[in-house]
Amino acid sequence: MGPSQQIPLPPVTTDFLEYEGTTYEVLESEVLLEISNGTDTLTVRRQIKGNQNRHLVNVWEGAMLSQTTNSYMSRDYIVRERGGASREIGFHRLLAEFVGWQLPNVPTYDENEILLYMETLFPFMFVEQKHGWTNLRNRLPTYFKIKDLNRRAFEYLLDLDAQEIATQKVILKQQESTIKNNWSAKINECSRLTEAINAIVNNIPSQPISNWPPSVQPKIMVSHENDWIDLSQAIADLETRLQALENQEIPNVEQVTESAQQELQEKQEELLEIETEIKLKFEKLEGQVSQISEIQDRISSLQEELSKNTDLRRLSNLGSAQSLQSNSGNCPTCNQNISDSLISPQDISEPMTIEQNVEFIREQLKIFEAMYQSEVRTLELQRRQLNGIKSYVT
Repeated sequence: MGPSQQIPLPPVTTDFLEYEGTTYEVLESEVLLEISNGTDTLTVRRQIKGNQNRHLVNVWEGAMLSQTTNSYMSRDYIVRERGGASREIGFHRLLAEFVGWQLPNVPTYDENEILLYMETLFPFMFVEQKHGWTNLRNRLPTYFKIKDLNRRAFEYLLDLDAQEIATQKVILKQQESTIKNNWSAKINECSRLTEAINAIVNNIPSQPISNWPPSVQPKIMVSHENDWIDLSQAIADLETRLQALENQEIPNVEQVTESAQQELQEKQEELLEIETEIKLKFEKLEGQVSQISEIQDRISSLQEELSKNTDLRRLSNLGSAQSLQSNSGNCPTCNQNISDSLISPQDISEPMTIEQNVEFIREQLKIFEAMYQSEVRTLELQRRQLNGIKSYVT
């Protein structure tokens, strides 16, 4: 039950055994266990000593021990390795699903959350033969750094509301953090928008408040002649200036007809050219957005492929002989022989190893992530250009 991962078995399974006065060295030993959840049956094999890595577990989907004449599908899983309780190839994840447990996340001493691992529950289910329950607390796996470990495990096993309440607290804290982050983002957005008119927002709370509006309401202040005036006052001043312009005497038509017509024609031609440019830039902008979306899809696909190949490499490093179904030359449905390619076998080069696949996918990810950053920067420049042209027209 500790982090050392030493085999907790006597020398008869790991080193030597004595039989009729002769000592024999143990060359290979293993444990096979047949388990049932009332509906399905699994047979689990883990080697104690031998060539297979101790962190690799072989699982057959059937009763290999009690029904030896049948053949069953098998898969390899990892145990006491990173991801052993959460990833698809993790044995403890398989075991929890097989038993029907939905293990919760619990807080740790370093302010994180981890799964309530199955190892934390086992001490409550088995009584040590020599000492009984007297040293239960000492046998709990404290190396997971889970806060109130025995309490969390006890609450889960008895299905107490305390675990649900603790989970709700965590959820509420996450929601609180989200609200604060959104509030900060809105304040930054207000600052960005008012900057365009040389204005600021006064009296806006830096943190969310429960009652709105506050006693001192926020105001938009506009810069005016080395001073700050209220936005409503600035609007009133502009309306006054507009009224003054409207009251000015308008020149006689005959005096400005010819020049006005020529100026109008020039402006119409300029406007037509600008509208054409705006249309082209907008189409280019849409194409850029579509290209970025395709790059994002490709990155997601590569990340998923990298995760799968990393899992396969981990199984391979632990000594698994499990191969990819797509490389087996058999149809996964009917098990008939099929060709893996339309190209003749002599034209096909040797496929890459799992390690080469992982490195190749990582390089591809770096390339596409660099492309994504470059395309996003280009998109932002195009947007600014388009907004600049629209602002000029208006």
